[in-house]
Amino acid sequence: EHVISLVFLPRKAFLKNALMAILCRLIAYYSFSLRQDLREVFLKPKKRYNSYMFWLDRVFEQAQEQLKDKIASGKTLVIRDEKTASGRVHVGSMRALALHAAIAERLGEAGIPHVFKFEINDMDHMDGLPSYLDKAEYEQHMGKPLYAIPSPDGKAKNFAEYFGQEYIEAIRAAGFAPEFYRASELYLSGQMNG
Repeated sequence: EHVISLVFLPRKAFLKNALMAILCRLIAYYSFSLRQDLREVFLKPKKRYNSYMFWLDRVFEQAQEQLKDKIASGKTLVIRDEKTASGRVHVGSMRALALHAAIAERLGEAGIPHVFKFEINDMDHMDGLPSYLDKAEYEQHMGKPLYAIPSPDGKAKNFAEYFGQEYIEAIRAAGFAPEFYRASELYLSGQMNG
């Protein structure tokens, strides 16, 4: 039903993001919705870490064991991921995000205080030129940090914001809600000084 309605959307970019969102939600669906159904329908009472145990349960139990003192203290756990904003979003970029989102949701299900943060890494230097960019215009920016390179559309604040915003839109369309921040915010404000 949802897929059919998306086919008739007029904007190609929105359709691309919507289809990516569907793929990411499928990943998330298998992580979130089916977990309990699989336990109830297919599994016999499980032994710790048996081959039938769902990966997320295994990771969760390992985290509970390794972080038991921090969890018992009520301290907030931080789940963090990042993406270098060096070009267009692809499905592979969403895989790690979906895995981290699954872990964050599992912590939430268990009532464990946590925060899910996502960094748009705009401090990396341009070390390759995507084929869809004008070589004559962008070759001169090789070696510069992504936040210091002009946006391809001339509207976004910089190169990293242009591609970072595309990624943020895809993340939101997929139904994930991390707290977003930029690496340059940390470095330029001195928060990363040791």
